Amino acid sequence: MRDVRYDVERSLDRVDNAMRDAERAPDEGRIDSARTEIQSAARCLPEAQERLARIYERDERDIKAMGARLDALEWSVQQLNAASFKLDSGEALIIAAPAEWTETTGDRRDMDGVLYLTDRRVLFEEKERTGAFLGLFGGRKQQALTWAVALNDIEDVSGEDRGILGTHHMLYLSSRPGAEPAKITIEIKRSADNPEWVAFIRQAKAGGYEPELR
Repeated sequence: MRDVRYDVERSLDRVDNAMRDAERAPDEGRIDSARTEIQSAARCLPEAQERLARIYERDERDIKAMGARLDALEWSVQQLNAASFKLDSGEALIIAAPAEWTETTGDRRDMDGVLYLTDRRVLFEEKERTGAFLGLFGGRKQQALTWAVALNDIEDVSGEDRGILGTHHMLYLSSRPGAEPAKITIEIKRSADNPEWVAFIRQAKAGGYEPELR
């Protein structure tokens, strides 16, 4: 913005100097020079407006992105406060997201719930109402920690968009040999972004959040 202001002021200064020269000695050359500077300043102002608009658009995008991140963090804290489990002593929440996980052992069942990432683990808590009429009336509330895997046990994490329009945001976790569960496939929902979650988990594994959290 300082650069824009400087360019506009410099252009207006040239107009002012040219006008003063023309006033002192109003010959054809000085008048033409003043006219040229005025035309140049007239072109400069719309360009300056466009530059300022681009600056504000970028700032607006950044502010909206920050607002969305703060909303996600507020939601995450609310979910943890209402969770059926407690974090270990010294363990800190990083982010949470609504998610769906399919249980493949025994009776296959899709579970809606919340996926949590802390500085130590990835956890999934089932949180839904099952057996409800039209998904709204009656039924039974299900809420329990279904599984948790330590970050140190995760060897690989990746993401993929499935479906015709790529609307299913899948997250894949692979554990080291001997660790359980060996492989996890989970869909994160709403505005949660799987590439972002891949980055979150990788940064948490690398200890990237520890200085911020402590």
